[in-house]
Amino acid sequence: TLPPSSVSIYGPYSGAIDLQIQLSWSPASYVCVGYVDASTGSGPATCTYGTSISADFPVNPSETIYVTVGNFGSDTITYNGTLTLYYN
Repeated sequence: TLPPSSVSIYGPYSGAIDLQIQLSWSPASYVCVGYVDASTGSGPATCTYGTSISADFPVNPSETIYVTVGNFGSDTITYNGTLTLYYN
């Protein structure tokens, strides 16, 4: 589960060239998925209000990244899904 205004972090991962995330949750909420570069603390994200999201991010293989799932709605969500990393 993921409470309101909280973020789950997965990683670190190094050397990937692409990241795909497929996530579903309930109840409906405003959820963001993405990654941050460990050296800068910043990175891309995509957000939606609903019960599912699919996202694809190119990654610089020189980066070490952490994958993030954020719940920015008002309810605790239960979520599941897949995180797929691709390597050369």
